[in-house]
Amino acid sequence: MWLKANPYEVIAIMMGNGDRVAPTEYIKPFQHAGLIPFIYVPPYKTMTLDQWPKLSEMILQNKRVVVTLDYNANQSAVPWLLDEFAYQWQTPFSPTNTAFPCTVERPANQSVAVSRNKMYMVNHNLNIRLPASTSSFLNTKEPILLPGRTYFQRVNAVNGYGSLGRSVENCTALWGRPPNWLLVDYYNHGDLRGSVFQVAATANNVSYNRDSCCGAEKKSSAIDGKTSRLGALLFVQLSVFWLLL
Repeated sequence: MWLKANPYEVIAIMMGNGDRVAPTEYIKPFQHAGLIPFIYVPPYKTMTLDQWPKLSEMILQNKRVVVTLDYNANQSAVPWLLDEFAYQWQTPFSPTNTAFPCTVERPANQSVAVSRNKMYMVNHNLNIRLPASTSSFLNTKEPILLPGRTYFQRVNAVNGYGSLGRSVENCTALWGRPPNWLLVDYYNHGDLRGSVFQVAATANNVSYNRDSCCGAEKKSSAIDGKTSRLGALLFVQLSVFWLLL
């Protein structure tokens, strides 16, 4: 099993529940995958930054998987399936603004004071808005969002306007700390080899080796007992789990 073969990895599984499936429907798939023994169950139904355990603590306790659901979570029925927006907030979803403002969109109407003390995710995947169509192929009443493929090199870059690196810098300046999660499209595109991993490494204040597997060096401080709580992790949209740097 992947988790057993990588005992120093911590992953987060963030699931979209667009069909509003009952949370209990997710139990069997996780049981069949053998993940239940590894899942972290928090002591509270919402947590501030200082209430989260350090990564080293999660590793030592072998509770190295965090699972969240964006809609219809019920932690009384399924304690390990967390209500995503009770624990974190996100910047604008499916962004079309090339400036990528670091403002709170989900959950709606959350105060600045609360946001400052919660983990947060940057949605840095540029979308192109197409008008609604009545063609036989599309026939939509709402605008259509498509990944901005021609912009990947710039959007996933380390530096420059609209880059992931610039987005992290802006968020850090605005909120006093870097994002905990970085969501991107097509992580293998950028201005250099593994540019998105370099941005995540820089946010975590660790060195980066472009020739190493996936851009992550083995000497990461993630298992140091003095390490901070969940730092900047990279989420590759449409993948199953998150990559820890």
